[in-house]
Amino acid sequence: MAPIVEGVHRKAPPPRGSMPKPPDDIVANVFISTTTLSKLPRTRVVETARVGNLATATVRLSDLKAIANEKQVRQISLAQGLRNCRQEAGTPGP
Repeated sequence: MAPIVEGVHRKAPPPRGSMPKPPDDIVANVFISTTTLSKLPRTRVVETARVGNLATATVRLSDLKAIANEKQVRQISLAQGLRNCRQEAGTPGP
């Protein structure tokens, strides 16, 4: 059977985890462990809370590599929700 459109070849999807750079509009909540008590750069990181050298923050996925390369950053971990946000108040969990 002949292709529907001549000269158009379908590309295979890129291998999983091989995206060159994530889009700028995707953000994630993360835990950032630092070596100092100083705040992280406000241009890339929106800190939501901090206790000592551990901060919770919202960051763009496209900025993760630059944030990880900061001298004061020890580790970045993805934050996970602790409860079902669609669950109604006062109802028992799963």
